[in-house]
Amino acid sequence: MKKFYFIGGFIFLIIGNLKAQGPIDGFMKGKNETDFALTYSFEKYNKYYFGDEVQDISITTQTASLFVAHGFSKTLNLIASIPFIWNDADANLQDAVLALKYRGKYWQYKHGDLSKITSFGFSFPISNYDKDIENPIGQRATIFSLRQLYQYKAYGGFFVHLQSGFDFRVIPQSQIAIPLIFRLGYGGDKIFVDVWLDTFHTLSSEADTRISGGEGAKYVKIGGTVYYALAPKFGVFIGGAHFMSGRNVGKASRLNVGLVYKQFKRKDN
Repeated sequence: MKKFYFIGGFIFLIIGNLKAQGPIDGFMKGKNETDFALTYSFEKYNKYYFGDEVQDISITTQTASLFVAHGFSKTLNLIASIPFIWNDADANLQDAVLALKYRGKYWQYKHGDLSKITSFGFSFPISNYDKDIENPIGQRATIFSLRQLYQYKAYGGFFVHLQSGFDFRVIPQSQIAIPLIFRLGYGGDKIFVDVWLDTFHTLSSEADTRISGGEGAKYVKIGGTVYYALAPKFGVFIGGAHFMSGRNVGKASRLNVGLVYKQFKRKDN
């Protein structure tokens, strides 16, 4: 049953990669296990939170992404993503993500288990896309991210997840932001379902002078995922997200669809 849990982390990366490194999930790959996901997402908004003012601005953004999760061991995993993004003004490779995820504590109880996981990663531009046009696909930012999470998983498949940490943007301007993520979900033999609430708060927002991808952003968004295994090594998923409120972000709705391939571990550790 647990072999399908990885998909939640991919969905979070899909939803988060326009602003910074996406949140890390609470499921670990085993040694020599590798998962690949190809994803397409469509996002559109007609309202933009320009500071405290809502403006009538319409932008459509599409993303095609490759995601990889690899287990060096059952306590240390690597996560990577490469997105290609296009909107009404530009189309290019955007910001790649690399992260290490370490499970430092693991407690087993009568009805389930509890994991404490720490992640350190960074996102960085992999093309010289234009950040000075009217509707940029990003800010060519370099961001270091630290995440701490606790996840309780019942043996019946249900789980609950709480996560926070810091994002340190060092280029182009220094900024610190605090994420907070709450998730509920279920993983069965063929299906994975989750719902989540994601908040992001930049401590020192930039001046509200232009529409700018991720500059001084604050937001509250909700979303969910459904994954179905078509075969032991292959599955499909659909997910979505909606920005409920924010600052320097569009009041957007997003739809994600994708394919997943699993390479099973060759030996146990």
